Amino acid sequence: MLFSILDLSPIVEGGDAAQALRLAVSFIGTPDTVRRGLESFVAKTAADELIVVSQIFDHAARLHSYELTARVRDELSPEVLSGRAAP
Repeated sequence: MLFSILDLSPIVEGGDAAQALRLAVSFIGTPDTVRRGLESFVAKTAADELIVVSQIFDHAARLHSYELTARVRDELSPEVLSGRAAP
């Protein structure tokens, strides 16, 4: 379903579609970057639930990443969380 929602054509050329999908729904960077990515993703998909996965070996670093993500989630506007925000 995500292939019909997200335009993967710039990523897929000469590449692997599965990898392109993973990159298209990955939000890596500062809390602001992750927030913008989540807002855009929820606006495009109207997702009402997200699964967050982090491939970080160090437990303390992984926990810190999840804590930052939880803060970003808490800062999302009610419009985004309800699916009423414009894409």
